[in-house]
Amino acid sequence: MDIEKAREILDSDYGQTERIYDNDFAGGVAIIAKYAEKQFCYSFEHDQMWFGDFEGTVEQMIEAEVMQLSQYGWFEDEDSWSRFS
Repeated sequence: MDIEKAREILDSDYGQTERIYDNDFAGGVAIIAKYAEKQFCYSFEHDQMWFGDFEGTVEQMIEAEVMQLSQYGWFEDEDSWSRFS
């Protein structure tokens, strides 16, 4: 998927209006991990977590996966996928 199109989806209010709470953490990690390198970076700090390389993974995703990540509460931050706990 085009990186700028993905950013538009994530910056829109779509994820907030269509929020899915079932499996939101595990479901998001599964999508990101599918496209990540064998050993991808992740970190946690206070109530926020970061996973993988945003551009490296989003370029391989289809639009429906980016929309699903948005519904799960994932967004781009510091060149990674991120979400609050």
